[in-house]
Amino acid sequence: MEPLAGLEFYFKITPVRIVGADRVDPLGHWLPPDNRGNFRCDDSNSTGWCHWSTSAVQTLDSVPGDPAGVTSCSIFFDYERQYFLLAQADCTTRRFEAIFRGYEAEAWRRLGFRHVLRHGQPLSLLQFDPADHFTMHARGGIPQLLPRNYDGPGRQEYANVAGKLLILLGLAAFTSEPESRSIVATIRDSFRLPYWNRNYGGPLKDDPSLSRMVGYVVKVAPIRGVELEDYEEGYCGPLLYGRY
Repeated sequence: MEPLAGLEFYFKITPVRIVGADRVDPLGHWLPPDNRGNFRCDDSNSTGWCHWSTSAVQTLDSVPGDPAGVTSCSIFFDYERQYFLLAQADCTTRRFEAIFRGYEAEAWRRLGFRHVLRHGQPLSLLQFDPADHFTMHARGGIPQLLPRNYDGPGRQEYANVAGKLLILLGLAAFTSEPESRSIVATIRDSFRLPYWNRNYGGPLKDDPSLSRMVGYVVKVAPIRGVELEDYEEGYCGPLLYGRY
């Protein structure tokens, strides 16, 4: 049986648009707002709750509220610097403000990585900051998902990847247009773990006029009997092969 054959989960991806002024960090780099009032979810283009498995993606007809165990993140892409910015919460909720205002920390952090060995093989785990590294352990083989500035120092091999499914789904959504039909089709046809099939749609992150205006709120919920952490930590092998 394939190592990922037992992987399945629920997900929901909703485009979110910035309304109002952007911010800059002390170095003058762009940042999304840190006030939930400056974001508007495009619920009409939300995927709604879907069920992902290695064999199919199914849209659920009706889900009253969020499933048990749901986790959320928000993700934007800075076209100028070619990297992703993440917040570990739905940026339209009070929880987004409470977490970061309470600790006086920056809400938006760069995508990071943790380098590990699994079954004797190196693996880069996508992580929320604070993370050990801001690049993979080796050369990236999926530039449509991870731009070249995430390439690591190892040039003789391609980096296999695991890590947070929230982040992986967000990266995948940025290769599509911010419309429900396009997002679902991308996850169904391209997000074929442990493989990525190139998406030939209109990638949001390649549009300079939109990359600092539109991002995503991503939610993932476990299915009973499936330990998502085992897959995210790479114990079942890579979630994505760097080159195949």
